[in-house]
Amino acid sequence: LLGLAALCSLLVCKHLGAGCGVCVNRLVIGTLQIRDDTSAKQVNGSPHDFVEVWGLQLTVRALGASELLDFIQARLCLAFLFHLLLIRQALLHLLEGLLHPRQFVLQPGNLRINIFILCLLISLLSLAVPCYGQNSTEVQSTEVQSTEVQSTELTCTVTESQPNPTTSNQPRWTIAIHGGAGGDLDRWTPAQRQIRLEGLAKALRTGTQMLEKSAKAIDVVEAVVRVLEDDPNFNAGRGAVLNEIGEHSLDASLMDGSDLSCGAVANVRKSRNPISLARAVRDKTPHVFLVGEEADAFGIQCQLPTEESQYFKTQEQIESWNEWKKRQANKPQATSRFDHDRGQDRLFYLGTVGCVAMDTHGNLAAATSTGGLLGKKYGRIGDTPIIGAGTYANNATLAVSCTGVGELFIRNHIASAISSRMEFLKESLRDAARHAIEKTLPRDSGGVICVDAQGNIETIYNTPIMARGQANSEGLFRVGLADFAGPDDSSQR
Repeated sequence: LLGLAALCSLLVCKHLGAGCGVCVNRLVIGTLQIRDDTSAKQVNGSPHDFVEVWGLQLTVRALGASELLDFIQARLCLAFLFHLLLIRQALLHLLEGLLHPRQFVLQPGNLRINIFILCLLISLLSLAVPCYGQNSTEVQSTEVQSTEVQSTELTCTVTESQPNPTTSNQPRWTIAIHGGAGGDLDRWTPAQRQIRLEGLAKALRTGTQMLEKSAKAIDVVEAVVRVLEDDPNFNAGRGAVLNEIGEHSLDASLMDGSDLSCGAVANVRKSRNPISLARAVRDKTPHVFLVGEEADAFGIQCQLPTEESQYFKTQEQIESWNEWKKRQANKPQATSRFDHDRGQDRLFYLGTVGCVAMDTHGNLAAATSTGGLLGKKYGRIGDTPIIGAGTYANNATLAVSCTGVGELFIRNHIASAISSRMEFLKESLRDAARHAIEKTLPRDSGGVICVDAQGNIETIYNTPIMARGQANSEGLFRVGLADFAGPDDSSQR
């Protein structure tokens, strides 16, 4: 009988040691896996979650995973030492029984000790079974509530798990575009308004068709901006405003949120589509930013389409520039700077075109292109080609394209500032964008379009109007100048 007791004690110690390995490997995760008869549910560690460890109910978060692990290791060590003492005592009694069998059995004291040892072994064995029995790899639960685990039978396995994704109406893809902020809508004829709305709708439709075919976000934003650059009614590519010497100079940039790769060009004059030249800088060079004649030369090297100066100039822009020159002549010591200090001096709205998108793979991208400000200083570069100021994309936060007075966006690094508020302050897309436009920038200075990693859209501006459009896989499709040409809601301005 004593030999059998010693063998059982050894088996219990071995079983506890093996069980400890399972427990140690899984306790450090700090979450509970709970299963019932119908479905598997996973609950994060919270002040209300508990586990049953060797008959002792412990709060996971109160102790913490490491403290709980230390407790079990200490408890196991004590149990192991206690078992060694029991084994030693049992072996001594076994040896005494073998040498003096009659005296050993007939002595009442020894018999009581033997019975006591057997009871201890049985109790320890029964204590170990609930923790490392047949169902030791899962936790049996009858009901799970929002913040509390209600259970009739628990075992102590704590496993690594991720919270179940919540069911939502998150769109498979999302896109937003803009055609520039600022200006006075009353100064546009109904025909001018309509042609701009049609241009926005055409560009937006190009993007939605590509996204429906699972095109990459970076390809979509480039294609959409190309459409807007080719439209003479927007201040980018053909139809760009003229600088102080009556010439055009174009800026563009784009960024892929999946790997933060980007490309930008500034003061280019020959490339038909500056956004595609920026894409070439990203794809075909180790650089980010090329400027001026050298950038145009690189475009020719890449066999990108080029145009002469007259292609980019439209009659509307020539008339606007002539009017600007007349005003300048009436101002003593006038410079182009004066035309951008007061809204009434802006003959042409703060053009710029842009696109942001989330594709079906969950990747974000942004692209922006502009002709700059009417009458700008020769050689001036705004925020559009500056990554982080006028364009930014990061899968962890958002894709954003800006439009407005570039100097203000550069000084405040608006695009990356919105991303940083989302990443470090954990603000929503709406709150971060509002802070940039409503609190950081002065009134009548521009706007932004944004798409976050969940497919949410935010288009916000502090100018009288901003040409813009929105669409997603859930059926949203609308464009507008001051108001959307379609149903609006308070969450998307």
